[in-house]
Amino acid sequence: MFITISVWLLITLLTGLYGIGLWQLFKRWSKEKDTSSPSWFFLLFSGLAILAFLGNLFSLFLRLHSLTMLLLLLGALAMSWFYRREIPLLLHQGFLRLKRTHWLFWLVGGVIVFISLLKTIGPPTNWDSGLYHAQAIRWMESYPTVPGLGNLLDELAFNSSWLTLNALFSFPYLFGQSLHGLTGWLFLVMSLFFLSKLPPLLEGKFSLSALAALLFLFLARRLLLWELSSPGTDAPATLMIWGLALISLESFEQTTVKKYAFLLTVLLAIFTITIKLSALPALLWILFIGFQIPRQDRKTTWTAATLAVFLFLLPWLARNVILSGYLVYPFPALDLFSFDWKVPPSAARDAAEWIRAWARLPGIDKELTLSYSLFEWLPLWYNHQQTFDLTILLASLTAFVLLLLSQPFAPKQVTPLQLTIGALVGVGFWFWQAPDFRFGYGFIGALLACSLAGLGAVMSRSISPRLMSKLALLALLVFIVYQMPKLTNADEILSSYPIRPADYPESDLELVQLNNFALYVPENYQCWYAPLPCSPYYPETLFLRSDSLSDGFKTGSP
Repeated sequence: MFITISVWLLITLLTGLYGIGLWQLFKRWSKEKDTSSPSWFFLLFSGLAILAFLGNLFSLFLRLHSLTMLLLLLGALAMSWFYRREIPLLLHQGFLRLKRTHWLFWLVGGVIVFISLLKTIGPPTNWDSGLYHAQAIRWMESYPTVPGLGNLLDELAFNSSWLTLNALFSFPYLFGQSLHGLTGWLFLVMSLFFLSKLPPLLEGKFSLSALAALLFLFLARRLLLWELSSPGTDAPATLMIWGLALISLESFEQTTVKKYAFLLTVLLAIFTITIKLSALPALLWILFIGFQIPRQDRKTTWTAATLAVFLFLLPWLARNVILSGYLVYPFPALDLFSFDWKVPPSAARDAAEWIRAWARLPGIDKELTLSYSLFEWLPLWYNHQQTFDLTILLASLTAFVLLLLSQPFAPKQVTPLQLTIGALVGVGFWFWQAPDFRFGYGFIGALLACSLAGLGAVMSRSISPRLMSKLALLALLVFIVYQMPKLTNADEILSSYPIRPADYPESDLELVQLNNFALYVPENYQCWYAPLPCSPYYPETLFLRSDSLSDGFKTGSP
């Protein structure tokens, strides 16, 4: 527990300083006379995106180990010197906001901190973390980006910036184990971000973003809490999509959007896509926000945003090419290279088909699943789902229909219909590509939140401020009570991990001689943090490209 808290504080410090640096860079470029500043949460998320960029860049040439952390610390030290005048002002503004915070928010925030810590320090629970997350992190800790790693295990080519960030903050060289508490940190910060948006409701004032934030707070607790101890990519992608939805709703409530704020939001969206490609429809929200910028500034702002996106994506795309031979994997249609380490196109297509087929009907042969028409696989898919997941999907679609029906009665420019349609496109994209609910929580939750916020805007005119304040107070009290079941075994968890969090489980391994190298093969398909190289399955034609693991893998002949 103590180590997790210490690492969380370090992550907060680094993301805060790098976020300030990025904000100042964009603000000076925009030349906007604006004395206000983004919230600390916005700065933390922006700083996290920059650390992901730097992690992807460093990983091309260095292993993500003590040297890369030293470089990040030196960069943070430089930020603190360059912006030594701005940082005290930001801290003072944050302190004044905290002084004005209602006592109930301190109570709810304390509960969120404790629950987040409790669920983070336990053993990892995500099955995919055993399959490839922990192994991908160990490869980054041990070597610069390894050519053709996707030939060893195709999931190792699913290049996610979230795994890069986990490798940056795993600290095996300090604690003798690879830490995996970054998801818990993001959950905590994002939950406090949602909580910080609720004061208008408590004061009896309706706000689209406040109502959506309240719903996101409940959904995060219900859907994502079990993933906090794992370095998986689904929970952070979901949280970032919800954060982008909230930022989009706030921009809808404003008359204009600052150019530097728009650039920060663009990078947050691109960062989210590099965590999980299923977040791609979030770009529709970015387009909407872009049109909130004054017309005379749009051309220069969009040009700057395009350049920033290109620079941000460059190291991530380079990692994709080195890991798999493709710009984006597993999409063999983007076949631009002919390196000897490239994953064969047939294997790349096979990986893409397995993702789609497994999301529809897990455990069934992909050829059979993909041969089904929509009306054949949909009933089978439906019967396989959990009741709660189907409930929130049905609720989101119902809320959207009700929002459409309410438009004739809504005051002009009150309901965020454009944002809601963007979320609906995201739900459709999820359903057609890979309808596993853990891939779709982001847009399903956003559709529900945006639709209910729009309905709330229509209904708020008939609700008195006093009643709205009482309803918000009741919701927060219910949220506190909602946490109680998670505290039943708190003493057992805290006593088990008072200093360091739980380590990755150990796997039973068999050492297999394969062509020109030895391979560890787990008995239960999960390598976890096993020695390298480890894979539960492999092609018989797999070879090392040289006598060193750092030179990577290829298929065919030596």
